Amino acid sequence: MKGTVTEIWHVFDGQSKELVIPVYQRNYDWSQAQCERLFDDLVEIIEEDREKHFFGAVVGSPEDSFTWVVIDGQQRLTTISVLMLALIHAARAGEIDLAQSSLPDALEGNYLLRKDGSELDSKVKLKPVKDDAEAYRRLFHAEKDFMESSNVTANYRYFRRRLADTSLSADEVWLAIQRLEIMLLDLQKGDDPQRIFETLNSTGLALSEADKIRNFVLMGLKTKHQDRLYEYQWNPMEKNVEYRTDWFIRWFLVTKTSRTPRQDEVYEAFKAYVQRTDQTIDEVLEKMREYSTYARQITRHETGEPELDKVLARYRTLHSDVMLPFLLPVLRDHHEGIVPLRDMIRIIRILESYLFRRTVCGMWANALNKIFAHAYSELRRLRTGDQEYSEVLIYLLRRRDESSGRFPDDEEFREELQTRNFYRLRTENRTYLFECLENLDSKDTRDIATRLESGELSIEHIMPQQLTTAWREELGTEADTIHQTWLNRLGNLTVTAYNSAYSNSTFESKLHAANGLAESPYRLNAYVKEQRTWGAEQIAQRTQQLADAALSFWPYAETNFAPPAVVLPTEPMGWSRSFRGREIVAYEFGDTTQTVSAWSEALPGIVGSILRDHRAQLLASVRDNIMLSTDPVHIHGDERGWVRVDPSLAVFVASSTNQKLRGLRQLFDALQLNADDLVFTLRTARSSCDGAALIDESETASEQSPYSALIKFHPRFEELAGSASAPADTVSIRHEFRAAFSAHDAGDAMSSLQGRPFVEFTPEVITGSTHVQVLALIHITLEQEQYFNPAALHQSLLDGRAIAWLERLRSS
Repeated sequence: MKGTVTEIWHVFDGQSKELVIPVYQRNYDWSQAQCERLFDDLVEIIEEDREKHFFGAVVGSPEDSFTWVVIDGQQRLTTISVLMLALIHAARAGEIDLAQSSLPDALEGNYLLRKDGSELDSKVKLKPVKDDAEAYRRLFHAEKDFMESSNVTANYRYFRRRLADTSLSADEVWLAIQRLEIMLLDLQKGDDPQRIFETLNSTGLALSEADKIRNFVLMGLKTKHQDRLYEYQWNPMEKNVEYRTDWFIRWFLVTKTSRTPRQDEVYEAFKAYVQRTDQTIDEVLEKMREYSTYARQITRHETGEPELDKVLARYRTLHSDVMLPFLLPVLRDHHEGIVPLRDMIRIIRILESYLFRRTVCGMWANALNKIFAHAYSELRRLRTGDQEYSEVLIYLLRRRDESSGRFPDDEEFREELQTRNFYRLRTENRTYLFECLENLDSKDTRDIATRLESGELSIEHIMPQQLTTAWREELGTEADTIHQTWLNRLGNLTVTAYNSAYSNSTFESKLHAANGLAESPYRLNAYVKEQRTWGAEQIAQRTQQLADAALSFWPYAETNFAPPAVVLPTEPMGWSRSFRGREIVAYEFGDTTQTVSAWSEALPGIVGSILRDHRAQLLASVRDNIMLSTDPVHIHGDERGWVRVDPSLAVFVASSTNQKLRGLRQLFDALQLNADDLVFTLRTARSSCDGAALIDESETASEQSPYSALIKFHPRFEELAGSASAPADTVSIRHEFRAAFSAHDAGDAMSSLQGRPFVEFTPEVITGSTHVQVLALIHITLEQEQYFNPAALHQSLLDGRAIAWLERLRSS
């Protein structure tokens, strides 16, 4: 890379030079605020007679003799070119004093237009991105053709106003522009444009995560290749998601990786995904564009199937983005004919019931992130035949007995329906509730939600929030108790367009006044119309009626689905759950999923993950946590039971499971981390034979085998055998197993098979093979995956060969 400090006008100099802003760059975003600052700086340069003024960095790369591709600095270059054009037009129009009459033509001919080309548009040197390019070109034509919606045009007009009002002459403005100095970085062969772009410090507007991703995937490609990907993949994707690109890519990554990146780390997560996938950039962008179509269909409920669109429209009012990682691939499978329409509609209804029951029962929604990040891959793994997706989904939701993911049953749901303060329910959820209770399954629907949102309708307390003397007389001696108990219950709330008119009127007045409840067109008020008085008895009866309707409309889904023999439970650590006697198989925390043989192996890994992101806070809490130590004696392993985490920290593992979990929870509490973010995959529960502290049995057993690093995958491999999991579902475990196998030497793999073809080693044959042959089979499979069959290990996981390898190694 060649760097030079020079004046910005040199970038535009050259008779045949063309400045191309590639399509991976963001749109022109500088607003009047940045333009105002620039013009003020130009005035100061002249008034203070400053020789130079630093204007930031501009980075580019020559594509050929005449084309210079702008890597960074397009905002500055575009703004300066717009300013020069405004200066030319202002001088020609006599809006600014001009000493050299030749200046406008000289500026236009030397810096804005190329000498070659017959048509004006083809002569324009600067080639901005898409719509910006069109807006910029039109500035060279009649004012009636300007694109007024563009930032380019708005800033041009701002400069015209400033030029008309300034005390500077056109010659002085041009002199000030000539004194704008930049760091010009010209990339050379071998330079990495993306790395240079990421590390630049500039004073322009901050790039969004999507901007960085667009640069990452398109930068370095030939211009035609960039144009094709932008035109047919990236741009349609952005339009599908209405330019909420950061939002969409984040959920796309969850769909593909089963991990939820922080909003400010989407770019880094995307880079990691691209590096680990076996797809090309073209294939990744094509998949993103495809999934953006499904995202549009869900968010705008426009699938083209009226029945499905109807349930999607109602479901989307719950604002449940957290379920997108499950819904996006399921909707894809629907379009591919795997999920029939009836089942697709049922899936939406199940999710709707699950989500709203949890809302009514006051359960936290953040627990659903991990559930639905994994839900689709779990469904694929458990669905071994042609079972309907909805049946498997019901099983997945109902098997969760912990509060963080539980599907509330009828008893719990009814209790909350009858006692909850529904007036204080979040506005959007309350609107959804009354929309559904009004319409239920009727085909004659009324748009309650839109009218509530617009203010045409409001939620009315039938028994008012403030008791009048008349209401106290109607309620009797227990008026205050009745009022306190029943005021915000479901049975005392209704919808009306005359809330302000009703105010605190008596029930009879509310019922029989002009446009009163007796004349209400809404089904919600059918019971109310039949009453002559209103008190605890009536509210209780109406609450019961509405609760019955809710239980029917949001049912507790039933299924006869029976899962395969092996289903490993997953449970968040939480703050109080006991794992006594439970054997751990794997843990997930943050962006890490790790297979382990015992709690003693899991503990250092978990602490290491926390140390990576919270080093200072963790080390500061060591003295208050008995399982942690910074003592060199413990770190170097000179005292039994201590395991080194890194050169600054050791953790004590020779303890019971409960003691380990107690230490972890203490650490999570000290660092204010969410204990539900640490999720364990377990074998089935096992009870202890006595009340003594239980040491993990597998801690000593795992040390007896030289293949323990591989054997620990047995439970997870067993769960995958015979499943319908897709390659994307097994990426993480395949990557992990490959790393674990790297420590083993398979020798001359082909010779170890003693002349037998690789394909002959079925699970039955593997059972009678030597451990040397098993190592050879694993080695050959991983080589196939690396060089010509990306799904080789995946296929072995599903057809049972992988589990046979581990069973044979375990018996060695």
